Amino acid sequence: PTVMQVEMSDFPILDMNLISNQGLEFLTEKAELLEESLEEISGVSDVAVTGTLQREVQINVDPERLKDYNLGLFDVTGAVMNEHVNIPGGTMDIGDFTYTVRVPGELKNPYSFADLVVTATPDGPVYIRDIADVTYGFKDRTSIARYNGTPSISIGITKRAGENIIYIADTVKEILEKSKPYLPKGTHIAIQNDFSKFIRIMVQDLENNIINGFVLVMLCIFIFLGVTNALFVAIAIPLSMLISFIVLSLMGYTLNFIVLFSLIMALGMLVDNAIVIVENIYRHRHLGKDAARGAEEGTNEVAVAVLASTLTTVCAFLPLMFWPGIMGEFMKYLPITLVITLISSLFVAVIINPVFCYRFMKIKENNSKASAGQSGFFSKVISIYEKLLVRAVRFPKTTLAIAVLILILTFFVYGQLGKGVELFPSSDPDSMFVNIKGPTGMRLEAVDEIVRELEKTCREFTDVNAVLANVGVSTSSTGLGGGSSGTPNEARIYMDFVDFKDRSQPS
Repeated sequence: PTVMQVEMSDFPILDMNLISNQGLEFLTEKAELLEESLEEISGVSDVAVTGTLQREVQINVDPERLKDYNLGLFDVTGAVMNEHVNIPGGTMDIGDFTYTVRVPGELKNPYSFADLVVTATPDGPVYIRDIADVTYGFKDRTSIARYNGTPSISIGITKRAGENIIYIADTVKEILEKSKPYLPKGTHIAIQNDFSKFIRIMVQDLENNIINGFVLVMLCIFIFLGVTNALFVAIAIPLSMLISFIVLSLMGYTLNFIVLFSLIMALGMLVDNAIVIVENIYRHRHLGKDAARGAEEGTNEVAVAVLASTLTTVCAFLPLMFWPGIMGEFMKYLPITLVITLISSLFVAVIINPVFCYRFMKIKENNSKASAGQSGFFSKVISIYEKLLVRAVRFPKTTLAIAVLILILTFFVYGQLGKGVELFPSSDPDSMFVNIKGPTGMRLEAVDEIVRELEKTCREFTDVNAVLANVGVSTSSTGLGGGSSGTPNEARIYMDFVDFKDRSQPS
């Protein structure tokens, strides 16, 4: 068994790849410069770079020549450690200050190591070049990255918990845009796994739904209540939203997609209390009461009923605040937002709406209707509803039996035709990760051969936009991109699908 703690902040929010015809050595230099700039962004916790080449001076000792001089490896390493070092030189007093003196002894030229003296013999000094070959090469690679089969440098950005993904992603892209003029021709940067893109799309869709819902709610109010009363009722929506936003802001909550979804759910309920209050005040005014008395008595008459109606809805959502586990951490915003919004709408309906009705509601003397909506087509609808209601009350047992029968029939029909129950519906993903793990001790090159075959298979699909392969990257921590390097037996392939509207098959 494996027990691990998974935090959403562990997942990389953006992956980028540097591709160039200049070679990996050039890309490594540019990636290191980008890494320094990206690490300075506020909110970034880690910048993981994969596929780089690291320069190193290699002293390849010949065992036979070493034996001829009667020397050991410790003699060679001791010579390098003693000569390639900065030496403290004491202090120097100049004027009112004391300065520390340092004698720089580090070699600047990598090939100068060949001229270091290992030992002295009667025949003369023995240099490193006499017993070893000195080259300026690269470290053994611990990771490999490819983008659509082309060698690349992969950079993964991970944010700190609670930081803004949109701000970090925008800042990263701004840095990349500024660096493009300094990149030679044939070098470009490809971005994958951009979480900010999905968040923007989700928020935009929710905002559009809120606007559409607001328009439809307003349309219904104007049709059923008339222009005058609809305006008083419509005031409840922006005022309730404003109060809700203030409370949510004071509680430290951002406008995440759960909060926006909750506001869509609450949009239709925001006007319920206002409709009851405004219509009752309108009725009292038609009974001949003045503005102040009509607003006061109209509100007092239904205030308790409105309060009870709101509290029943609030109490239905309150238990969701105690939803345990990871899903509870996500879904707690739903009941909190709905409770705040409904209480805000209650405050607006009982306190603010009567004031607006008192100040601005005008009643025509020749209008005997109790509501602007009770005329024409709607009067016929109300008449039919009234007859149905009278019959239902006259035969209560029959009405109750029909209701129970419909309830049982509903369960039976759903049991036969329903598709089952699940927590969240499955959706068509925009990307896919393939994690590969070989036996412990498997060489990087051997794993890379397997990954190359899988890359070839992935690129054969028509709806795959890009294939990113990282070899030597740990996949055990979170299973997503940006893992730490140094695990040669593990690898990961990231497949980026084309836009949903352009796919010829389900992903």
